[in-house]
Amino acid sequence: MAPVETGRPRSVLMCHAESRLNREGIARWLASFTDLVGLVIIEETKDQGRLRIKREAKRIGWMRMLDVAAFRAYYGLTRARADAAWMSDRLDRLADRFPDLRPDIPVFRTPDPNAPEVASFLSGLSPDLMVARCKRILKPAIFTVPRLGTYVLHPGVCPEYRNAHGAF
Repeated sequence: MAPVETGRPRSVLMCHAESRLNREGIARWLASFTDLVGLVIIEETKDQGRLRIKREAKRIGWMRMLDVAAFRAYYGLTRARADAAWMSDRLDRLADRFPDLRPDIPVFRTPDPNAPEVASFLSGLSPDLMVARCKRILKPAIFTVPRLGTYVLHPGVCPEYRNAHGAF
């Protein structure tokens, strides 16, 4: 089935599977003013998570890694529940404001956003732009596919607070 020409830019959202705000909220927002033609959902494996922690510990040292772990434990015990309630409320508001996504939007699930299969998927969609909400640095073979570029939205101050919790 050929895509319907809407006159709006064709967009793709790339985000992590565990982030409902991105998968549901940002996707609805993006679809409200663009023709959302695809989603790339990153599903990190346990091995990838362990390697990411190991690389970060090597980069900042184990003492600072303990500080990160302490903050995450503190956050989990004191703020996570309130933040989850806020997130649920925010998603409800976004659902009220923006329509449901079309059920025919193609979704590509991958553990590696830089995989050649992702580039093929993106090329097949012919997007004008991509919004990337991911933890990984994208390779040119991925971020150059959209005609107007890839726009990375990051919740923190980079690179000073790289890998810090967004609430920090």
